[in-house]
Amino acid sequence: MVVCLFFTLVGMLMWVVLPEANVGPVNQLFGAMATGFGMVLEYFFGSSKGSADKTAAMMELKELAARMGKRNA
Repeated sequence: MVVCLFFTLVGMLMWVVLPEANVGPVNQLFGAMATGFGMVLEYFFGSSKGSADKTAAMMELKELAARMGKRNA
């Protein structure tokens, strides 16, 4: 949703002429959306994604160790 809103706002800023009174609030909204868009990209392609992958791998190893322990018991 953040990605769609970001690109919608970028399109609006390119093609819609804003009244002078609305330029400040719209620019503030654009800054907030740009920050949110950056956070989405960082999660999916940055260290948070690696951390989530590592956690999933650790859980798989834990389940495998539990299954192996039951076999040897």
